[in-house]
Amino acid sequence: MGIDYIAVGARIRVLRKACKLTQIELAELVGITIAHLSNIEQGKTLFSLQVLINISEALETTPERLLAIIPSKKNKLYQRLIDEIDKSLKGCTDAQLELMENLVHYTKVWLLEQQNNKR
Repeated sequence: MGIDYIAVGARIRVLRKACKLTQIELAELVGITIAHLSNIEQGKTLFSLQVLINISEALETTPERLLAIIPSKKNKLYQRLIDEIDKSLKGCTDAQLELMENLVHYTKVWLLEQQNNKR
């Protein structure tokens, strides 16, 4: 299965906007032209591994997240959730991030307890 450059470009665009960066700003951070970044976001061009790494670092994410291949409906839901969480965590302080981590952990514990109580 090959890389879905259109989907990767869309993820880059969503994360760039969540980081409140313009194409000009991201292109400068990554060291590429604005035209090249625009083509990447539209899935119209290939890009090097180094460019992918630079983009992921500038957007405070990982290359794996940008390359995520989502073959099933369940994985699409998971990816949407991860993208929403990623956007929500941008700009949080360390203390806020710790609170969010605890919130996720204890929510999962509670959900598992509820599921076990139904059995």
